[in-house]
Amino acid sequence: MIHAASNRNGRRRARAAALGLLIAAATATATATATAAEPVALRWRLEPGRVFRYAMVQETRFESKPDGGRGVRLDRRQQVDFRWTVGQVADGVAELTMDIERLRVRIDGEGPTAGFAFDSAADDPRPGGPFGDRLAALLKELAGSEIAFRMDARGEASDVRLPDPLRARIREAGDAGSAAFSEEGARNLILQALPLLPEGPVEPGAAWTRQTAAAMPRLGAIVLDKTYTLRGPRPDRPALREVDVETRVTLRPAPEADLEMRLIRQQGSGSFDFDTALGLVASYHLEDALTTEYSAHGQRVEQTLAGRIDVALAPPADAPCPDPSPR
Repeated sequence: MIHAASNRNGRRRARAAALGLLIAAATATATATATAAEPVALRWRLEPGRVFRYAMVQETRFESKPDGGRGVRLDRRQQVDFRWTVGQVADGVAELTMDIERLRVRIDGEGPTAGFAFDSAADDPRPGGPFGDRLAALLKELAGSEIAFRMDARGEASDVRLPDPLRARIREAGDAGSAAFSEEGARNLILQALPLLPEGPVEPGAAWTRQTAAAMPRLGAIVLDKTYTLRGPRPDRPALREVDVETRVTLRPAPEADLEMRLIRQQGSGSFDFDTALGLVASYHLEDALTTEYSAHGQRVEQTLAGRIDVALAPPADAPCPDPSPR
């Protein structure tokens, strides 16, 4: 009798324990679902002295096909290891500096810079074509430069300032520098790593937009309209919020343009992960392709520019800056 009663009590305790586990699991699931659906603010955590380290890989292919002429193709791969250091912060806007710790560039295909290879960590970069020496000198200056800029908590960058020696090198390089290594190209090293964050807290499915324009001398401008959509937290890392990016490109011809410019096709998409615990962009990926047509005096040229950018956090996010002085 005692043994039977003990078994019944054991079964009751087992059922109660199982029921408790089911209730706990249901409560945890409901809590996680509610947490995932709650609005979250995506904001850079900008604190004086904080350091962000990133690695960027950028690949581009340029093709030009004139009617009745020989086409040209140029492939460029650029790897940049850089760090941002936060300085003074006032009224929500931080002063930052960007230091390029290592820069690697390779150019293949056809054209004056084809066959060029450069690594700032190597003693002897391999020049390519007649412009190789000037381009290598420019890249050496870029790799040792400190670029200043301002940024707010949404990732809106402004007032990008290049040091005078770098600006002088860019002028000396002339055509050897190309658009990628121009003053505007140096600024883009910062802007390309910065998706825009939403104004206020957002829930999964929320979208926000950003429009930028890139001027083209004597032609007009390329207008980029980016739409960001919050997908939600990553299942494996809930602190990371995934955001999709779609890009739409339009052309804004100048009234006095020497050439007629027409957009044939374009596509652009990507995504980024924002770490809400660390207050930073953990990774960023973009792919885009743009085909345009230029014509004047009966001559027509079709050009395609396709690119891919990957930016990844180089941990640890708060590692101190290395001492540049010799020991």
